[in-house]
Amino acid sequence: MAAFFVLFLYFLVIVVPVSKTGYLLFLGFHPVPDYDTGMIRQPIFRKKAAGFTLIELMIAVAIVGILASIAIPSYTSYVQRSKRTEAMVALMQVAQMQEKFYSQNLRYADSRATLGVSANTENDLYAITIAGTKSGGGVCTNTVDNACITYTATATAKSTASQYQDTDCRAFTLTNTGLKASTDSGGNASACW
Repeated sequence: MAAFFVLFLYFLVIVVPVSKTGYLLFLGFHPVPDYDTGMIRQPIFRKKAAGFTLIELMIAVAIVGILASIAIPSYTSYVQRSKRTEAMVALMQVAQMQEKFYSQNLRYADSRATLGVSANTENDLYAITIAGTKSGGGVCTNTVDNACITYTATATAKSTASQYQDTDCRAFTLTNTGLKASTDSGGNASACW
């Protein structure tokens, strides 16, 4: 209680009579006397400049650039790998339809049209082709006399699609024996399945 009373007296005796600098005195700031005019003037307080310096800004830009140079290729690679599943799914569907066709006709279909398969995958990233062979080797015509006993289904990245940039896994193949293969943009075997 005594401390409150002392503070109250300090406020009444010292702070209130000084009109311009009263609150500054109360907060602990003291007025600066102007010796030329004999008057008391308020002290000048300089505010620290707000904002960023050029160096701080350049460091931030450099950090963002480094992170982007790492993140963007990694993200692109991830997207390409995830889109490969579209080719794999399409080839598995072709294999399923081929086995159904074989169980009904005792031969494999020689083309997409015979099987009723679309020329492109669902998102138009890959082109689907089917090639059949007859018992003596060579091209079959899907007749009883010239029946297809094997097939190879291929999904190749379309040159107009974004997946064409995936040079590691440009084409996927699946045969009637379940053999899965893939090739890169140079035609070399790659492990993409």
